[in-house]
Amino acid sequence: MQSNERIRRSESKKHNYDVLSMGLFLVLGILVGFSVKTEASKRVTMGFGDYLLSQRDAGAYDINAIQKDLLAKGEVGGLASPQAAGSSCGQ
Repeated sequence: MQSNERIRRSESKKHNYDVLSMGLFLVLGILVGFSVKTEASKRVTMGFGDYLLSQRDAGAYDINAIQKDLLAKGEVGGLASPQAAGSSCGQ
């Protein structure tokens, strides 16, 4: 009788330990996820915060001016001159 009761107690304790460890892993995962998200939001931008840039930073690349310069130089599509735009099939 006592051995069966001991087995039940040990199984009960093991089950409680498993539930407790899984709960601790869940809490740890939530804390790590929250901290990683917080740090990433401080350092990583994907374009949604562009309106926060100062005008000095925003004017670093003027796409329209670059396009006009390339058109004036004839370097459209990465080609150095319009004559190089022929076919590429061995002719």
